[in-house]
Amino acid sequence: MPVQPEENRHDPEVIRQKMQQLEKLAKVMDGQFGIPGTKWRLGLDAVIGVVPVVGDLAGAAVSSYLIWQAWKLDAPKPLMWKMARNTLVETVGGIVPIFGDIFDVFWRANQRNVALMRGHLKSLLPPEPEPKPFSQLPIWARLVIAVLVVVGSWLTIDWLIRMMA
Repeated sequence: MPVQPEENRHDPEVIRQKMQQLEKLAKVMDGQFGIPGTKWRLGLDAVIGVVPVVGDLAGAAVSSYLIWQAWKLDAPKPLMWKMARNTLVETVGGIVPIFGDIFDVFWRANQRNVALMRGHLKSLLPPEPEPKPFSQLPIWARLVIAVLVVVGSWLTIDWLIRMMA
């Protein structure tokens, strides 16, 4: 049986993919659902935090997963300590009945931790190439776009005229 190669955790593409996964997780945990009539958002962390102690410990476990992923991506210890502090503050604050549930909505340790990781990893990744402005596209690409715009406009106008007739 062939040996599976170890994940290259220093590969920029691997880092970008991992960060996308962690950002999605942080959004689900801290801001997936909007509160109707407000600009506030809450996530599963606040929902499961309603269950005394057990819910807060489950949220802490997910937050610990983010710290573990930071460790796997060779994050420096001071960064991981900040992440651990954010997780601890949210866990201890969330244990307090009623106040803790409200606290979970606003503290958002997972999003804070992902932002810390993003800041650190951004310095390790090569800059992403800037998209070319339209004026720097090759002449053939500009002609194709112009033809598509003209044909699309003509078809839209023709359709509107036929609908009104």
